[in-house]
Amino acid sequence: MKKALPPPALPPPSKQYIAKQQAARALSGLSAPAPLSMGRAEQQGITPCGVPPCFLPWPKTACSPGCYCRTRVDAEVADSYPQGFGWYSMSVKQDSATLKAIADRLEQYDWAYPDKKPAGGRYVRGSAAQIAQAMHTATKVAGASEKVPAKIRGIFWMKGNAIGEELVSLQYGDYHAGQRQFLFPVSPFAWAWPTGVPATAPFSGIMYTPAQIENASAIVLNKVGRDILSTPAAMAFAFKGTPDGTTAARATIDTFVGNPRVSFQNGWGIMWLQYRDSPCMQKLVTCCSYPVSQTFTLDEYAGDEPTPGSSWWRGILFGCFGVNCVPFGGYHLVKILDGDGQPVQPYYDQFIAYMGDVGLFTWAGDECPVGAARVSAG
Repeated sequence: MKKALPPPALPPPSKQYIAKQQAARALSGLSAPAPLSMGRAEQQGITPCGVPPCFLPWPKTACSPGCYCRTRVDAEVADSYPQGFGWYSMSVKQDSATLKAIADRLEQYDWAYPDKKPAGGRYVRGSAAQIAQAMHTATKVAGASEKVPAKIRGIFWMKGNAIGEELVSLQYGDYHAGQRQFLFPVSPFAWAWPTGVPATAPFSGIMYTPAQIENASAIVLNKVGRDILSTPAAMAFAFKGTPDGTTAARATIDTFVGNPRVSFQNGWGIMWLQYRDSPCMQKLVTCCSYPVSQTFTLDEYAGDEPTPGSSWWRGILFGCFGVNCVPFGGYHLVKILDGDGQPVQPYYDQFIAYMGDVGLFTWAGDECPVGAARVSAG
């Protein structure tokens, strides 16, 4: 009998990458696992359900190489991020001094459920107008934002989203023009959640309890770390054509954490992430919900909109094993601030009126910015 060959060795992370991560963790106090290459993460089963993709029972398809829980991210695009993709992997970084200055002008957000708070992060709150402008300033990064398709630059309101989350900034990310794919990392000031229940919240605000909002934000933020395992979530937009063309743009969206090859929309990976600190519950929930899958879509409304890219339908389709045809939970994604930070009407005024006296909170970066001395609580 022939002796089985050992699996091919995976290249280790570069010494420079390891040194940067160690220095960042030492200065910021962040607790994160040792850096892993994307190949090593897959080999160890870092997939939505902790199962190596090649072991999954679903057949391979042309649209999702490997299995149905794989993303639509082009192989060449995924390979360009050997250490995974997230805010930590962006070639042009947000300036930590700028983030701190913006955060210092806002109030500290105190979590109603401190056990849900991702450790090591700084969280701030303010009025709807304050947070919207802070998000624009913090995520407009020279050398990165101007490469993002113009239609998706700016601050967007998730109008009609039943889940308690309100704003997202899509103007900081990596656009791969050849593949027409845009990878968006959740970074400081990229996402905002309400601090209360707006008077006209969808379904009377049934999904707006503090516990639900903070749990949802903790899922998106993960462990606010700087590697493939602990980084906040990211999204990959696969456009059907040129995003800034004269015709209405369309895209399919995949959500992932660190590894752009593995979707957590499918195999109900969101449950794997939600229960990551409770291994027994994690296995039980993911086993029961494993067949569930989702498709996220983005379709631009054309016609009488204020400017191109100001109004979109964010569709959600549910199904099983990657066959998704049941629409549920979609909402209207509208731009309230354009790429220059100017209000887009009538959506800006509609958003301010909708929020009323209810404020927003967001992740503002490190609890103690990298490069600054960490002050212990006393």
